Amino acid sequence: MFTKKSAGGLGILHPRTQYYACRLAFFLSVLNSDDVCVKNTARASLTLHMTRRKVRPAQPDGDQFGGYAVLNNSLVKESKVTWPASQWVNLFEMLHREGIVLKERDDSYVYEFDVSGAQCVAESAKGFSMTYKNKLCLAFQEDWQKLKSQGRVARETKDCVDGRGSGNFLQNPKLHDKLVSFVIKGRLQLLNCQSLLSIYYPHIHTKRCKLCPHPTENVSHVLNGCPRFRNAYQSRHNRIVDILSDKVRHFNADADILKDVPLKPSHFCDGVEGHTFLTMHYRPDITVINREEMTVHLVEIACPFDAFSQVCYQGKFDKYIDLSNEIGALGYTTHVVVLIVGSLGHVHKRFRSGLRKVGIPGYETKFLANYCSISAIIGSHKVWKMRCRAMNI
Repeated sequence: MFTKKSAGGLGILHPRTQYYACRLAFFLSVLNSDDVCVKNTARASLTLHMTRRKVRPAQPDGDQFGGYAVLNNSLVKESKVTWPASQWVNLFEMLHREGIVLKERDDSYVYEFDVSGAQCVAESAKGFSMTYKNKLCLAFQEDWQKLKSQGRVARETKDCVDGRGSGNFLQNPKLHDKLVSFVIKGRLQLLNCQSLLSIYYPHIHTKRCKLCPHPTENVSHVLNGCPRFRNAYQSRHNRIVDILSDKVRHFNADADILKDVPLKPSHFCDGVEGHTFLTMHYRPDITVINREEMTVHLVEIACPFDAFSQVCYQGKFDKYIDLSNEIGALGYTTHVVVLIVGSLGHVHKRFRSGLRKVGIPGYETKFLANYCSISAIIGSHKVWKMRCRAMNI
């Protein structure tokens, strides 16, 4: 919810983060205001407040708050009078909670705080606000990814998927709320699978899948691994293949497009009918043969569980590298293009660049990434409904 859209979240700013950023930035802006009257008034107010409480001036190398001494997380006051709390006391407490230090530097005030292990100094109110918001948003995301189960998909996909493209379903008003809820629960692994129910009700439910001998029924098993739904998995995959093959054919009118065809040397050279390639894997989803430029693109499409996107990408690439070498020996320049769309809609970060390799323009690649993501989500939702019907849920 509070994660950026670029990381697959809703992009909503946490209310506490927004409040702290605005309030802390306001004090920094008035202390360093370009308006001399505003700046002098703010600094005089701070000086008057600290003088009345007899707060000691800070040592150059000691803890401080705007030039005044701090010891054991409290202002060092020589006065025993208990004055009512003021805006400056509230500012000091807020800065202390956030680990930020207000310091005097030359003729200005700055905030010093830690960002990703490095010391950051902010003099501009706008610059501080942006840096502070980014820091807390990143902290929310890291805490989420540390969760063993609910953070698994986010943790495993953070470096291999296009976060913005994978989260576009959240801004699609045409999708039913049940579909959106299904995806969110699936990515958080909160769908009512046997593995989850066995935690809540260990005396009633077991982890075992009731539809096959698999010992654990979790989200990845239901959406990608149960033999009962093999045809549904194939239909989900074929739907994406049909979508992409039509687009590839449209933008490669001068090339030969083969969809799900076992390749033979005769497809590339005449007079070798009956011969086969030595490799065991010679049936890519889409083959683009450009005889004028003597190039071949072997396009393989997969729809694995999202947490295994990178593993699947590398596995598909390795699967067809031998076929690529054999075709290259026939005089063609070959390229292996792997297009991965997760069963819960995550789009691999090389999906769009792979489409551009086969001649599809950039504006179309963005549309296709979103379209294939929604297609995979709809196919997975059908699988889930089939599972619920099979178990009379």
